[in-house]
Amino acid sequence: MERSGNFYKAIRLGYILISILIGCMAYNSLYEWQEIEALELGNKKIDELRKEINNINIQMIKFSLLGETILEWNDKNIEHYHARRMAMDSMLCRFKDDFIIGDVFALRENEDTYNVGWHFNKRFEGKGFACEAAAGLLDYLFREAGARRIYGFVEDDNIRSKRLCERLGMRREGCFKEFVTFVNNPDGSPKYEDTCVYAILEKEWNTIRQW
Repeated sequence: MERSGNFYKAIRLGYILISILIGCMAYNSLYEWQEIEALELGNKKIDELRKEINNINIQMIKFSLLGETILEWNDKNIEHYHARRMAMDSMLCRFKDDFIIGDVFALRENEDTYNVGWHFNKRFEGKGFACEAAAGLLDYLFREAGARRIYGFVEDDNIRSKRLCERLGMRREGCFKEFVTFVNNPDGSPKYEDTCVYAILEKEWNTIRQW
């Protein structure tokens, strides 16, 4: 009788252990499913934000682009510009919570020349994010995309962006007076911006960058 009792106890213990194991497996599966769902939702949110930013970019292009007005650009021109930009447009997120802090982009002007630009949240200025991201973009264009020359347009009063260009080793090639307009003066007349051009060659980049 004692052996029989121990046998049944062992069976009950086995059932308990199996139940615990199944419960743990179910919990892990649920946790993994929740993680996957969270990632999918995060990716979906990023995609939606990308679309919103892209729509804003298109509107900005329609209003003014390097001195050319919408009267000079038809839908095909805008779509072509947008497609070239989207070919190299990277959104930057803070690693710990995927908070979007900015983006960098490149436009291929011809076989070996790219126009670059960036936008960053003012809350993250002075932390080195912009320099690291822009340097990564330039390095990719020179090393992987076949760039020989990279340049960028910067408003003359955008001190931070001008300093960033200088930190990247880009030289100031000139300044176009009253080159573009994005906003109006208080009296309603267009406010034209002085725009600087900064550029760097592949051989210059290879000389100053230590990777």
